[in-house]
Amino acid sequence: MFCSQCGVELLPDSKFCNHCGAAQTLQLDKSPDSSVQGAVKSSSADSDLSASIAEIQSGKLESAAADLPVLLTPHKRGRIWHWLLPVCSLCLVAAAGYGLYMHQMKLNKQVDQFLAEGESLVRDGKLMEGKDKFEAALAWRPEHPVLLNNKELLRDAIALDDLLQATENAESDDFDQTLKTIRNVKRDLKARTGVVFDQLSALADQKEEDIVIKKVSESYPEKTSVRELSPLLRTLRAYKSEKSGQVMKLIEQKMVEIAHNQAADEADEKQFGLALATIDEVLGMVPISSQLEELRSDIEQRKTSFEQAEQQRIQQALETAAKEDEKNRTAAVEVLELEVYTDEYGYFNIEGSMRNNATRMISGVIVYVDILDSEGTIIDSEELYVHPDYIEAGGEGRFSSYLYNYGNMAKVRVTSSEWQLI
Repeated sequence: MFCSQCGVELLPDSKFCNHCGAAQTLQLDKSPDSSVQGAVKSSSADSDLSASIAEIQSGKLESAAADLPVLLTPHKRGRIWHWLLPVCSLCLVAAAGYGLYMHQMKLNKQVDQFLAEGESLVRDGKLMEGKDKFEAALAWRPEHPVLLNNKELLRDAIALDDLLQATENAESDDFDQTLKTIRNVKRDLKARTGVVFDQLSALADQKEEDIVIKKVSESYPEKTSVRELSPLLRTLRAYKSEKSGQVMKLIEQKMVEIAHNQAADEADEKQFGLALATIDEVLGMVPISSQLEELRSDIEQRKTSFEQAEQQRIQQALETAAKEDEKNRTAAVEVLELEVYTDEYGYFNIEGSMRNNATRMISGVIVYVDILDSEGTIIDSEELYVHPDYIEAGGEGRFSSYLYNYGNMAKVRVTSSEWQLI
């Protein structure tokens, strides 16, 4: 038999549990006449139980325990199954839950691994391989938010990458359209963030630089002036790669050559200021050019010498002009000949000619003379008008007049002349 309280196996007919001390109840016999025997045993058990309790209270538990009648628990096995079945069910459910939990944890670990591998591939620029990893993980976790977001972003990234890759083999006729495509992609990438879009932005920058360098490399040999080459040089300065630097040096060398030849020709034509401006324009765009620096120094010396000579020439010209002006104002008229005679009618005739020694045309020329007697005494004066009225520089004119001679007019003397410069 077993204890009805703690379940420890007891000796047959034990009244108390040797383990926990609980009183044991009578087990009913399941034989056909068990109803009659049960009643008798129940009555006997009750009286024995009362006596046993009295003995326990009097301190005789140990001696009385051996004399107690056997107490049997009814339906002991049924009660065990009452709590054993739920415990077993709970264990099965727990085992199943644990198994499911471990399975889900394994799936999560696999999904996380695929996610990490996909992101690593994307960072390495392998967009399609990364997309395959994300799709494989989505097959297990279709609602995974990070995977869904990554897949969506990667789809856009692949589309932009395809546009950039399509510009790889652009020809010269397509440069402008290719640059337009790349710049549209760059504008779209500005609104996006993340490693893959940063990589695409760097790729777009590189593609743009490659196309620009190709375009400039093919076009600059055809340019023949600094004005045509300078925009190409400014375009390349926006890029810092070694290749762009090489093309810039070629353009700078050509600009120096053109400027050198042009400035030398301008200096030979005495256009020193224009020649120096040509050199300075290129030196402002080219970091260092000993060739242009030497030419500039030579032109400055020639300019200084020319200016000094020119200053001397101007000074001489001014002095000459002053002398000419003085002569024009004071000695423009030169009397070449002067003849006097008294005709048969008694008139004293005065005739002569003059020359314009001025460097300009003159007009309104008047020659003033004094009429003298034989002893040189002034007896009269006369104004002689020269004809023609306008006389070119170096030209000649004549003048004449007559007066009635009372017998004392013998000769004339030119006193002065006047004229107007034209």
